[in-house]
Amino acid sequence: GEYGPPSTEGAQIRAGWYALDIPHGTKSQDQLEPPKLLVGTEGEVYSFVAGGFTHGKSDRSLLVGINGTHLHYYTATGAADNQVIAKVLPTKFAPPVVFDIRDGETIVGPISHDKTVSLAVSPRDSSIIAVTGWPSVKMNDGIESIWVTMDAGDSWKNATGNILDGVERARPSGLLIIDFVNSHAAFANEHAQNRSSGSNQDSVSALLVGTTSGAYVSWTDKLGLWTRIGSCDQLPLIMVKGLSYEHFSDTLVAATMGRGVYVV
Repeated sequence: GEYGPPSTEGAQIRAGWYALDIPHGTKSQDQLEPPKLLVGTEGEVYSFVAGGFTHGKSDRSLLVGINGTHLHYYTATGAADNQVIAKVLPTKFAPPVVFDIRDGETIVGPISHDKTVSLAVSPRDSSIIAVTGWPSVKMNDGIESIWVTMDAGDSWKNATGNILDGVERARPSGLLIIDFVNSHAAFANEHAQNRSSGSNQDSVSALLVGTTSGAYVSWTDKLGLWTRIGSCDQLPLIMVKGLSYEHFSDTLVAATMGRGVYVV
């Protein structure tokens, strides 16, 4: 799980990625084998992406995750001795709040806050990664920021830009990277005026993020210049916590906090 594997009292549980095999026809948890450790990490993993493309080839082994301080990157195509490469994040994010509710069972929260970090990986290039999160939960302070790396965490670019203009708290979350194979996609054409002149549209990706006032888009060749997606009639001024893009119909789906799910 993203917040650690199931623990057994008195046992030493190593942090990392675990796989749970669920055979066809399984009817109860008692029929399942315990989760198996795939790759160990030095610290916890709050959010992750599995599988993608590395060096232009499909990479089923790819694992990219983050916690409050580090980016964890693993691929069997480049990692030596199955080791995770840990890169320091350009800023620190708050850990999730965990509290007991009954009989030792825990829930990650606060319930209304969702995750404290958000991660997106380019579907066509696993070295392009975006991260954001909450700098604090208990005090509700700190500077919110969005960061992008084009080289799997070796260097970072601050993509916060104008996303904080006019709001006290943007609460950026639900990061999403959309890659376009050509310049004819309707979404790319609609927002072309915010692209830098003379850029190669075939190699530029859209970076989307949910905020307290809706969903916004920027571009990897113009990081930090954000424009709101949709009118207020299409998408109200409400906190957007999750984004999903369906490329065949060129449709963006936004999940909001208390106002339902919208399609743009």
